[in-house]
Amino acid sequence: MHNDVIWPYMRRYRNFEKRQAFREAVAVANTHNPVSADRSPAETGWEEINKMRLISVCRNRKLFGVFAISLLVCAAACGLTPAANAQTISTAAKIEVKLSEYKIDMPKTVPAGSTTFEVTNTGKEVHNFEIEGNGIEKRVGQLNPGESKTLLVELKAGKYEVYCPVPGHKSHGMSLDLTVR
Repeated sequence: MHNDVIWPYMRRYRNFEKRQAFREAVAVANTHNPVSADRSPAETGWEEINKMRLISVCRNRKLFGVFAISLLVCAAACGLTPAANAQTISTAAKIEVKLSEYKIDMPKTVPAGSTTFEVTNTGKEVHNFEIEGNGIEKRVGQLNPGESKTLLVELKAGKYEVYCPVPGHKSHGMSLDLTVR
Protein backbone atom coordinates (compact mmCIF):
# COMPACT_ATOMS: atom_id res chain seq x y z
CA MET A 1 0.00 0.00 0.00
CA HIS A 2 1.37 3.43 -0.90
CA ASN A 3 1.89 6.31 1.53
CA ASP A 4 -0.77 8.51 -0.12
CA VAL A 5 -3.34 5.81 0.65
CA ILE A 6 -2.05 5.11 4.18
CA TRP A 7 -1.65 8.72 5.36
CA PRO A 8 -5.38 9.53 5.99
CA TYR A 9 -5.67 6.45 8.22
CA MET A 10 -2.41 7.15 10.02
CA ARG A 11 -3.49 10.69 10.90
CA ARG A 12 -6.36 9.29 12.96
CA TYR A 13 -3.94 7.93 15.54
CA ARG A 14 -3.04 10.90 17.73
CA ASN A 15 -0.85 8.87 20.03
CA PHE A 16 2.73 8.19 18.81
CA GLU A 17 2.73 4.51 19.84
CA LYS A 18 -0.44 3.80 17.86
CA ARG A 19 0.96 5.56 14.79
CA GLN A 20 4.16 3.58 15.09
CA ALA A 21 2.22 0.29 15.41
CA PHE A 22 0.22 1.22 12.31
CA ARG A 23 3.41 1.94 10.34
CA GLU A 24 4.92 -1.37 11.41
CA ALA A 25 1.75 -3.26 10.46
CA VAL A 26 1.82 -1.63 7.00
CA ALA A 27 5.52 -2.43 6.55
CA VAL A 28 4.98 -6.08 7.53
CA ALA A 29 1.95 -6.38 5.29
CA ASN A 30 3.86 -4.86 2.33
CA THR A 31 6.86 -7.15 2.74
CA HIS A 32 5.00 -10.39 3.43
CA ASN A 33 1.86 -9.86 1.37
CA PRO A 34 2.49 -7.68 -1.66
CA VAL A 35 -0.35 -5.69 -3.13
CA SER A 36 -1.73 -6.94 -6.41
CA ALA A 37 -2.06 -4.77 -9.52
CA ASP A 38 -5.57 -3.60 -8.57
CA ARG A 39 -4.25 -2.32 -5.17
CA SER A 40 -6.11 -4.98 -3.18
CA PRO A 41 -4.27 -7.24 -0.71
CA ALA A 42 -3.08 -10.49 -2.22
CA GLU A 43 -3.20 -12.39 1.09
CA THR A 44 -4.76 -11.95 4.53
CA GLY A 45 -1.80 -9.97 5.97
CA TRP A 46 -3.86 -6.80 5.75
CA GLU A 47 -6.31 -7.98 8.41
CA GLU A 48 -4.43 -6.09 11.16
CA ILE A 49 -4.55 -2.85 9.16
CA ASN A 50 -8.24 -3.25 8.36
CA LYS A 51 -8.90 -3.93 12.05
CA MET A 52 -7.10 -0.67 12.98
CA ARG A 53 -9.17 1.24 10.41
CA LEU A 54 -12.40 -0.23 11.72
CA ILE A 55 -11.52 0.62 15.32
CA SER A 56 -10.74 4.20 14.29
CA VAL A 57 -14.03 4.61 12.39
CA CYS A 58 -16.05 3.06 15.25
CA ARG A 59 -14.37 5.31 17.81
CA ASN A 60 -15.21 8.40 15.74
CA ARG A 61 -18.83 7.29 15.38
CA LYS A 62 -19.12 6.64 19.11
CA LEU A 63 -17.73 10.09 19.90
CA PHE A 64 -20.16 11.69 17.47
CA GLY A 65 -23.05 9.72 19.00
CA VAL A 66 -22.11 10.80 22.53
CA PHE A 67 -21.82 14.42 21.37
CA ALA A 68 -25.21 14.32 19.60
CA ILE A 69 -26.97 12.78 22.60
CA SER A 70 -25.43 15.29 25.02
CA LEU A 71 -26.49 18.16 22.74
CA LEU A 72 -30.08 16.88 22.70
CA VAL A 73 -30.09 16.51 26.49
CA CYS A 74 -28.83 20.08 26.90
CA ALA A 75 -31.43 21.40 24.46
CA ALA A 76 -34.23 19.61 26.30
CA ALA A 77 -32.98 20.85 29.68
CA CYS A 78 -32.89 24.43 28.44
CA GLY A 79 -36.37 24.21 26.95
CA LEU A 80 -35.15 24.71 23.40
CA THR A 81 -37.28 21.99 21.89
CA PRO A 82 -39.95 23.25 19.46
CA ALA A 83 -42.68 21.26 21.22
CA ALA A 84 -41.93 22.92 24.56
CA ASN A 85 -42.05 26.39 23.02
CA ALA A 86 -45.32 25.67 21.19
CA GLN A 87 -46.95 24.44 24.39
CA THR A 88 -45.86 27.54 26.35
CA ILE A 89 -47.27 29.90 23.74
CA SER A 90 -50.59 28.08 23.37
CA THR A 91 -51.28 27.77 27.13
CA ALA A 92 -50.66 31.44 27.92
CA ALA A 93 -53.79 33.45 28.74
CA LYS A 94 -54.33 36.24 26.21
CA ILE A 95 -55.39 39.63 27.54
CA GLU A 96 -56.39 42.35 25.09
CA VAL A 97 -55.25 45.84 26.12
CA LYS A 98 -56.23 49.08 24.35
CA LEU A 99 -54.40 52.32 25.07
CA SER A 100 -55.88 55.70 24.18
CA GLU A 101 -55.46 59.22 25.50
CA TYR A 102 -55.16 58.83 29.26
CA LYS A 103 -57.11 55.54 29.42
CA ILE A 104 -56.18 51.84 29.67
CA ASP A 105 -58.97 49.50 28.57
CA MET A 106 -58.42 45.96 29.89
CA PRO A 107 -59.82 43.55 32.52
CA LYS A 108 -59.01 44.40 36.13
CA THR A 109 -58.63 40.72 37.12
CA VAL A 110 -56.61 38.05 35.28
CA PRO A 111 -55.62 34.44 36.07
CA ALA A 112 -52.17 33.57 37.46
CA GLY A 113 -49.63 31.88 35.17
CA SER A 114 -48.29 32.68 31.72
CA THR A 115 -50.09 35.71 30.36
CA THR A 116 -49.73 37.35 26.96
CA PHE A 117 -50.79 40.99 26.88
CA GLU A 118 -51.80 42.01 23.35
CA VAL A 119 -51.37 45.78 23.55
CA THR A 120 -52.77 48.12 20.87
CA ASN A 121 -52.44 51.90 20.76
CA THR A 122 -55.87 53.10 19.61
CA GLY A 123 -55.12 56.74 20.46
CA LYS A 124 -53.50 59.59 18.54
CA GLU A 125 -50.39 59.96 20.74
CA VAL A 126 -47.42 57.72 21.46
CA HIS A 127 -48.03 55.38 24.42
CA ASN A 128 -46.31 52.56 26.28
CA PHE A 129 -47.47 49.72 28.55
CA GLU A 130 -45.76 48.59 31.75
CA ILE A 131 -46.70 46.06 34.43
CA GLU A 132 -45.07 46.27 37.84
CA GLY A 133 -45.42 44.26 41.07
CA ASN A 134 -44.39 41.02 42.81
CA GLY A 135 -40.83 41.37 41.53
CA ILE A 136 -41.90 42.00 37.92
CA GLU A 137 -41.31 45.17 35.95
CA LYS A 138 -41.79 44.72 32.21
CA ARG A 139 -42.86 46.98 29.38
CA VAL A 140 -43.66 46.56 25.70
CA GLY A 141 -41.85 49.66 24.51
CA GLN A 142 -43.03 52.68 22.58
CA LEU A 143 -46.26 52.23 20.64
CA ASN A 144 -47.04 54.65 17.83
CA PRO A 145 -50.73 55.32 16.99
CA GLY A 146 -52.30 52.17 15.49
CA GLU A 147 -49.33 49.96 16.45
CA SER A 148 -49.66 46.67 18.38
CA LYS A 149 -47.16 44.61 20.40
CA THR A 150 -47.29 41.62 22.72
CA LEU A 151 -45.78 41.10 26.15
CA LEU A 152 -45.41 37.61 27.70
CA VAL A 153 -45.25 37.66 31.52
CA GLU A 154 -45.35 34.91 34.17
CA LEU A 155 -47.78 36.33 36.75
CA LYS A 156 -48.07 35.16 40.36
CA ALA A 157 -51.19 35.76 42.43
CA GLY A 158 -51.27 39.24 43.93
CA LYS A 159 -51.63 42.95 43.12
CA TYR A 160 -49.92 44.66 40.19
CA GLU A 161 -49.89 48.16 38.79
CA VAL A 162 -50.36 48.66 35.05
CA TYR A 163 -49.59 52.08 33.60
CA CYS A 164 -48.24 54.12 30.70
CA PRO A 165 -44.67 55.24 31.54
CA VAL A 166 -44.68 58.08 29.01
CA PRO A 167 -44.02 61.27 31.04
CA GLY A 168 -47.27 62.84 32.25
CA HIS A 169 -49.59 60.03 31.11
CA LYS A 170 -49.73 58.17 34.44
CA SER A 171 -50.55 61.38 36.32
CA HIS A 172 -53.39 62.05 33.84
CA GLY A 173 -55.06 58.74 34.76
CA MET A 174 -53.31 56.17 32.55
CA SER A 175 -52.87 53.64 35.35
CA LEU A 176 -54.79 50.65 36.63
CA ASP A 177 -54.62 48.30 39.62
CA LEU A 178 -54.54 44.70 38.38
CA THR A 179 -55.48 41.69 40.52
CA VAL A 180 -54.05 38.29 39.63
CA ARG A 181 -55.80 35.20 41.06
